[in-house]
Amino acid sequence: MTNIKFCRLSEEWNAKNNIYNVKGEEVSIQDKKTKSVKESIADMPTINDKNFKDLPIAWQTQIKEDRKFGVAVPYNNKYFTFRCYDEDTEVPKPVAEYIIDIAYSAWEYDLNINVKIAPEDLPDSAVDFKLYFKTTTTDKNLRGSTLAYHYYPISHQSEYKGICVINKEYFYNINGENISLGIIDPLNYRPDEKKKGRTYNLVKILRHEFGHGLLGLPHTGESGHTMSALYNHMSEDNTEFDITRGLYKVGAKKWKSVDVKNKVKKWYSTKKSKSLPDELKPLVKWN
Repeated sequence: MTNIKFCRLSEEWNAKNNIYNVKGEEVSIQDKKTKSVKESIADMPTINDKNFKDLPIAWQTQIKEDRKFGVAVPYNNKYFTFRCYDEDTEVPKPVAEYIIDIAYSAWEYDLNINVKIAPEDLPDSAVDFKLYFKTTTTDKNLRGSTLAYHYYPISHQSEYKGICVINKEYFYNINGENISLGIIDPLNYRPDEKKKGRTYNLVKILRHEFGHGLLGLPHTGESGHTMSALYNHMSEDNTEFDITRGLYKVGAKKWKSVDVKNKVKKWYSTKKSKSLPDELKPLVKWN
């Protein structure tokens, strides 16, 4: 029996500042089927090189702390695959797959990893990352305040390996901007309701969660990064600090394929217009 850890993003009311914070926390569960966990630390780049010693002391400390978790290894030993198993009301499956792909590409561009959507004929057992939209009644690890969680890398076969769960009880889009409550809660508000409700940037959330599940990166106490512990303090893009931490887990990208470049280009065009590709627009209410 061993401990399996995952990171859970949970919303908390800050009465002093009169705002909601979304704070990350590490949670452990018991995996009764496995006696030990073999982390893939031996496969990580060395941290004793000159470049490491030139980094700020705080960065060096964090990178050493990152070593307590391993890194994910693709099932086929070539590239990672992901599959989205269900959808949310405002995030249909094709839109979810688009957002997931964009979130992975933020790490994929600079680091020595490649992530692709799993082919339909690939068995579930061979899929590296499995993403679900659940509720607190369908997933015991979700609380009412939880937005999402992701298990840290697991090197052995386990039912928890590569699992990422998103809470359907919150409203998501690609920019986190507040929108009419008539869209968020049509049962209780008119379609032309001017009062706005809160939404959450699903790209930002998943980019953060993939930092945990793909790279084994714990939170940093610093604000303004992808891996910051508070949603309100997370950056809109990976920072140099985030990328440097990733480099010391999996190494740098040796070459950037046309596929990776196109995904990043697609992401920046999405951000610029704060919209989805035309073919996906009819599928969502918030676009």
